[in-house]
Amino acid sequence: MRWCVSAVIDAMFGILLLKLPVLDSAFRNYQKRCQQQNAVRIIQRNCSSYLKLRNWQWWRLFTKVLSCRQADAVGGLTLPECQRLTNSAPFS
Repeated sequence: MRWCVSAVIDAMFGILLLKLPVLDSAFRNYQKRCQQQNAVRIIQRNCSSYLKLRNWQWWRLFTKVLSCRQADAVGGLTLPECQRLTNSAPFS
């Protein structure tokens, strides 16, 4: 009787060891899919925030000033050109 129980336990462990890599890859695929879904939610939330923000007057001014500062840092725009851009309809 004792011999039969150990044989059954050995058979069960053998089956478990054979299925372990399959379960591991399934778990990794599940984790990857969860991370991708979270990334999609975050991107959608950021896009929604941007779509709400882009029509605000101060955001338009901020983006114009920021682009002037970045262009000035690389030497693309001079100060009078930057002032002309920001003074010409800053909220349009």
